Amino acid sequence: MYPFVALGCYLATFVLFLIIYLVNIRSFKDEYGDKFSFLRHFPFELDQEKKGDRKFIYRAMLILVFALMGVSYVLALKDYFQYTTLTYVIAIFGILSYLSLFFLAIIDTRFVKIHLLIFGLNFLSTLVNVLSIAFFAFYFIDWKFPFAFNFPSWVGYLVFAIALVFIVSLLIIMFNPKLRDWARLEKQVNSDGTIAYRRPKVFILALSEWLTILISHLSFVLILVLVLIV
Repeated sequence: MYPFVALGCYLATFVLFLIIYLVNIRSFKDEYGDKFSFLRHFPFELDQEKKGDRKFIYRAMLILVFALMGVSYVLALKDYFQYTTLTYVIAIFGILSYLSLFFLAIIDTRFVKIHLLIFGLNFLSTLVNVLSIAFFAFYFIDWKFPFAFNFPSWVGYLVFAIALVFIVSLLIIMFNPKLRDWARLEKQVNSDGTIAYRRPKVFILALSEWLTILISHLSFVLILVLVLIV
């Protein structure tokens, strides 16, 4: 029963996440005069210019997303806490990844050290979470749970393989040499001869943050695959 409730919480989270970003992406052009792009704009830029009630509603929805994902992790793994401490690691770092995501979505790059620290925390918690999920899959493959004989081992291998892809992707994101120069802007000469600087089409730190967020979301799907198939 608990895994299905966790699935319901996750779907509610996913719907809320879509609503938050689709609504704010649509209003982004009106606020900035520029079309929002996941390749060059940061998550915090969807929050930056909001005032009063709009900012309150936006942040309240983000908190609700975080709360629902925390509940989702606990419910999905509730039947497994007694078998392995890996489940505690998955739950703790999964919740931590969403908590750091909340701050990543509201703290802009003017506070560059804090922003980079939060991104590092979000990245690290996501990486530990996915690593733990990869090892968790082996419990099903090796039949270490009393009910594992009902579980098709190929699903465990599939989850492990996908988790491995996520791990490699996260390492590529973090060790991308272009990330060192993430703040570099492109020089542009205007028609009147003046010089302006703008972001490149791919702003590597912004893209890295969105990719980490995506992997964090998809990693929970792997947990649901394991616990729902048993």
